[in-house]
Amino acid sequence: MSLAATPTTYLQVEHKELERFITQHFGRPYSVVSALDADNGAYHTITVTADGEDDDLAAEMIAAWRDDDAAEQPDLDFVLDHLARSHAISAGVYLISTYW
Repeated sequence: MSLAATPTTYLQVEHKELERFITQHFGRPYSVVSALDADNGAYHTITVTADGEDDDLAAEMIAAWRDDDAAEQPDLDFVLDHLARSHAISAGVYLISTYW
């Protein structure tokens, strides 16, 4: 008997480090736990791409959040794609661990 498993490569990051990085980059607090609706001890994967430009919705959400304290924070995939397109992070598959 054998286990059918697929080897993968990913970039692993703790949610606290990702929150720190996003907050420092944009100058605004950002909650990864809230964005992922994450549970304690969970792992989440997000595929980040640096291709093309932010789509209109992503650009509008990021700009509104950056400029308005009352604006809802943008989706995490929008933020990470934006960071990759601006060469602040690498594109790839991110494994985000959440714990508190």
